[in-house]
Amino acid sequence: MSEMQKVLLFGLSGNPPTGRDGHGGMIEYFVNLERFSEIWILPVYQHMFSAKREAMAKTGAPTYEDRIEMCRLAFECYSTASCRVRVLRTEQEVFAEMLNSRGTGPARSSTYDVVVYLKKQHPDVEFSLLLGTDTYQDLHKKKWRKSEELMNMVSLVIVDRMGVRPETENLLSGVELHHPPLLTDVSSTKIRDARAEDLLEGTLAVETSVLRYMKDHRLYGFGRQSPLEKVLMAASERFSLVFSEERRWMVIAGTAAVVMTVGMMRAVGRYRDAGVREGRARSVP
Repeated sequence: MSEMQKVLLFGLSGNPPTGRDGHGGMIEYFVNLERFSEIWILPVYQHMFSAKREAMAKTGAPTYEDRIEMCRLAFECYSTASCRVRVLRTEQEVFAEMLNSRGTGPARSSTYDVVVYLKKQHPDVEFSLLLGTDTYQDLHKKKWRKSEELMNMVSLVIVDRMGVRPETENLLSGVELHHPPLLTDVSSTKIRDARAEDLLEGTLAVETSVLRYMKDHRLYGFGRQSPLEKVLMAASERFSLVFSEERRWMVIAGTAAVVMTVGMMRAVGRYRDAGVREGRARSVP
């Protein structure tokens, strides 16, 4: 009889996924352990908690497609020959199945529902569930839907998260506690609140490819147009109906030169004024 395939499940909002300092570091750690043949990343389709669900549904918030793509960029790069990392739409599939079975009314899929669905789809797979110490404590305190049943269905793998003291005395028998190195207190919330790209460039808080995606799709306020870009876009739209393509770009280039020159003149003026004020201050006995 062949040995069952071992798969580690990791559910998250991915709003956005963090880099090697956070989510990425956890995935890299378990890939390198070579205990699992695959790690399945399961981005949340619709959050169980109303506050997070409403925040994710706001105008301008990343769509499910955005979060799926950011997770692919963040995690699939850690795949190796012995451990493949996959980003799956399982939560969306479970939600659709529940919606079809209910007919009407709100459908809310929980981690329990997702695990039941996966075990039916893959009876030859032995599943483990990856959790942070904070989420494990909620599960242990029965705050999750069908917490007891869920804990009996899968093996639990817990990661010690910075800032959350693990209650090791409350660990159930068979629950594993891991301490991946290099993890910090970085969070999706901190990345969303950073706003300025230069605060994240060259750091391990977020993968470069994820940051580029955020900027390209103007997520969380990243990649917003600078005043110069706005002037150029306005000029492009204004003159597109009047001039030929070649003449239009000549006008836009001229506009950009004027804007840059004015900006430089203002900067020089501020620098000169500051020097004058400093000189006066030094001359005072």
